[in-house]
Amino acid sequence: TVSFDIFVTETFLPLAKGACVIMASEEEQQDPALLSSLIMDNEVTAIQATPSRIKGLLMYPEGEECLETVKVMIVGGEALPSTLLQSLQAYTNLTVYNAYGPTETTVYSSIRNVTSD
Repeated sequence: TVSFDIFVTETFLPLAKGACVIMASEEEQQDPALLSSLIMDNEVTAIQATPSRIKGLLMYPEGEECLETVKVMIVGGEALPSTLLQSLQAYTNLTVYNAYGPTETTVYSSIRNVTSD
């Protein structure tokens, strides 16, 4: 949502680097089928989402297929379960970052590449 602090990082940083920003609608965010289609139709290469959103996406039959174009995934906003990390590590083309930051202090306090962890 544009009213949340992470919007600044999710929007202006990619634009400053020449990337295109695809924003999922509320309906697309809630429906794994629609989100999967959005990712595939736009050949999304980087995703930032909560672990629960990624988990829901992977539970959808085409969810795994939609991640084939994704090169970078930043997960944050809640704990990253080790079982989800292991599922994501199966994608050899994917670099996974775990981000943490209490909203009261900053967007991110820390971020770590957990692709091999």
